[in-house]
Amino acid sequence: MNHSIGISDSYYRATETELLDDYLKAREHLTFNIEEKLKKEVNRLESHISNINAVEFQLQVKTNEIERMKQMYEEMNSTIQSILSALSNVNQSSKNQIAKRLIEKGMYK
Repeated sequence: MNHSIGISDSYYRATETELLDDYLKAREHLTFNIEEKLKKEVNRLESHISNINAVEFQLQVKTNEIERMKQMYEEMNSTIQSILSALSNVNQSSKNQIAKRLIEKGMYK
C-alpha cells in the first residue's frame, strides 16, 4: 500500500553520486580544515612570486639593453663631435663634396 499523496513525486531527487559530487565541491567550505586552505594559499603565493621573479628578470634584461644603448649613443655622439670639429677646418667646397658622397652612399638624407 503506497501512502503517497502526490506531492513528493514532484520534487527532484538527487542520486547518491550527485549528492557526493556536490558534497565534495562544497567540502572545503563546510569544514574547518585550515591546513588545506593554507596549502592552496601557499601554492597561489608561490605562483605569484614566480611570476614576479620572471617580470623582474625581464626588467633587468631591458635595463641592461638600455644601458648598452646609452653607452653606444655617447660613443656615437663623441664621434660625431670629433667629425664636426675636423670639418670646421675644411673649406666649403670640400664640405659640399663630402656631403654629396654621404648622400650618394645613403649615409645621409
